[in-house]
Amino acid sequence: MCAAKIETTQTFLSPERASAMVDEFVDGATKESLARKYGVHVQTVQAHVCQAGAVQPGRVGDDVLADFASGVPTTVLAKRCGVSRDTIRRHAKRAGVEAGEWAIPQDDVDHIVELYGQREPIVDIAGQLGLGHRKVRRVLVDAGVTIRSPGHRPRLDGRRVELERLRGQGWSYARIGQQLGVGKSTVRDHVVRWAACSSQYCRLRRSSGV
Repeated sequence: MCAAKIETTQTFLSPERASAMVDEFVDGATKESLARKYGVHVQTVQAHVCQAGAVQPGRVGDDVLADFASGVPTTVLAKRCGVSRDTIRRHAKRAGVEAGEWAIPQDDVDHIVELYGQREPIVDIAGQLGLGHRKVRRVLVDAGVTIRSPGHRPRLDGRRVELERLRGQGWSYARIGQQLGVGKSTVRDHVVRWAACSSQYCRLRRSSGV
């Protein structure tokens, strides 16, 4: 994460020196050596490097930009390179590369539809597959799936005994969800909520001396 403020009275660098420092970093110099050379903190070097969106060779190379142009999500590329998504976008912009449309394999499309049919929220599906939630939504719409209204989740209060019995048998959230026809995140949310309610009830009983 970039620092909100770079210069202080102890770490001020002129724009020319800051630019030269970033260039040396791109050429392979370490942040520690640059901090010693320019008489600043390592955090100051990091802040300037981050602000410039600079990375050393081999991190955001031509192959990454080619994947960006073919539509591979910035989330995937950022994780591969160990940088932020904004850094990927900045490098692409400097190189004049525009994001392409990523054709998701049919197996992944089928998996997305299956997960959504199991009541998994779009944001959870996106997180599992390393995609943007808008991309997942578009895949579902293109597949002819009716999108549920925001915030809609089935209630399991009437099946609490059955759910807790399955949890007591060691069933995972995913397996319980398949058994009950809901997503694993829905199962997890109910378990967490019930546990919180039980804890609050116990605290109230203790405070009232019951």
